[in-house]
Amino acid sequence: MVPVFAMAAELPVDDTPAPPLPPAPGAPVPVAPPPPLPPAPLRRP
Repeated sequence: MVPVFAMAAELPVDDTPAPPLPPAPGAPVPVAPPPPLPPAPLRRP
């Protein structure tokens, strides 16, 4: 009986990272929140 680790050593190792999955149709696209507005200058009458 052949040990499992001996059989696994003969298999090619696939270390290539999986490509990023495309966004699903209809899924909300993540959008960066808008920057906060600067405080309005005080106007004296």
